[in-house]
Amino acid sequence: MRTFIGYRFFPTLMTYMICLLCITFSICGCSTKTNYEEQDSNTICKKMSEIMERDQRFRGSEELFEENVSIQNELDIQNTKDLLQITKAKGWPTKIRLNCEKSAPVVIFRHSPEPFWDEIKIVIEKEYKAKRMTEGDYKFILNHINGRPLDLDIDGVEIIIK
Repeated sequence: MRTFIGYRFFPTLMTYMICLLCITFSICGCSTKTNYEEQDSNTICKKMSEIMERDQRFRGSEELFEENVSIQNELDIQNTKDLLQITKAKGWPTKIRLNCEKSAPVVIFRHSPEPFWDEIKIVIEKEYKAKRMTEGDYKFILNHINGRPLDLDIDGVEIIIK
């Protein structure tokens, strides 16, 4: 039988390591979703401003965008997830509905990655039918999720940001 000091403490060390791993996974595995149903318009407006800032962070110049395209792609994923959560909880977040100048959700969905397109289509159809979304916004996003065909005939797209 070995009397090496490590063997005596091995069960205690293993128990400690297993507990540490469980705690780490429980913390990291927590949902990062925000409950937007309980948020007021001012809070949603601030979140939409953050989303718009992230969306335009590297889109100011072609050179800046090309240097940071992988970062911008990650930001587009997060923006899309956030906007989907907000829209499902509160409806289409227009400037008028939120009393928020920096809300241009059509731009966010226009930059959404393809894996989200099916979910976006369901959400925008619901919002358009509920008359919370203009026809222009609906068609502009639909054009994107249909691969941006050249036959874009849209009036009333709400994308101007002051």
